[in-house]
Amino acid sequence: MFEILPLTPELLAELGDELGGCDFTDPSQTDFLAKATPCDVQAAPGNGKTTLLAAKLALLSRNWSTRRRGVCVISHTNAARTEVEDLIARHPTAARLMAYPHFTGTVTAFINQYLALPYLRGLGWHVRQIDDDAFAAEAMRRYPGWGVLDNLAKNKKLKLKRRLEEWISLLDLDPGFTDTDAEPRALAVRCRKGQWGAHTDCGKALESLKASMVKSGLYRYADMTALAWRALRENPALAERLRDRFPLVILDEAQDTHGDQLRLLEHVFKQDGAAFQRLGDSNQTMELHQPIGRQAPVAYLSIRAAGLAGRSQVLQVG
Repeated sequence: MFEILPLTPELLAELGDELGGCDFTDPSQTDFLAKATPCDVQAAPGNGKTTLLAAKLALLSRNWSTRRRGVCVISHTNAARTEVEDLIARHPTAARLMAYPHFTGTVTAFINQYLALPYLRGLGWHVRQIDDDAFAAEAMRRYPGWGVLDNLAKNKKLKLKRRLEEWISLLDLDPGFTDTDAEPRALAVRCRKGQWGAHTDCGKALESLKASMVKSGLYRYADMTALAWRALRENPALAERLRDRFPLVILDEAQDTHGDQLRLLEHVFKQDGAAFQRLGDSNQTMELHQPIGRQAPVAYLSIRAAGLAGRSQVLQVG
């Protein structure tokens, strides 16, 4: 898949100097830096996980020669993405990993770029905005135009208004939707606890409202994940092509990536042909839906970096 240079004392010293005077000579540190197979890394908050990730990228950049395949670094938040980019942007060789064929970005950006948006364009649907708050505000503004929904909200005996408005604000596309027209009239939505089903007048009105939002190009983040799942189910070869494109995938902030997004990443990358490595917070459990397979023995990493008053930064690899 890809090769990592032998970690000689000279190379480790170079990496340490390039990243501000870090010491990467602990055997458990070098074990992770040299690892080209799936693994989990856990670290206490603020204890150098990002620096270790930057060191791995700096190491990979030294001999990454293919122009068709890249390293994929996925973060949960833009703040974490920026932290990684700031470290590698100043590095003499790692900066190249910020451009094609590599990817550095959030899990949402990855799902949108490689799966959801191409599929959405194939349906002939346009995008105006992907944002939960903007979607909720517009859906709440529109729903009185649907008589069934408005009547239910105003029915004081049912006391349904608060729950109904919650359903409307959180109206997620169901991956099993059947109306694939460029101008859909009704789109299946995920049924939340207590929500009236698609066979009811309320359920039908919610599906019609969702179609109206889609025709206006307004989506929730969860809609993009649903569209990505739909793309993978209709085109199974997509997952194989993504593994071929990204033989190494590093998921930063793994403890914060969960639910459908995590299941989707595992579906694509926890297969032969890719090394899926997860970096997370040792104070929180990392969700796991599929076994990684063969795991390395548990080891402890200690990074001693300049400017940290000699504190040891402990990471756990498993």
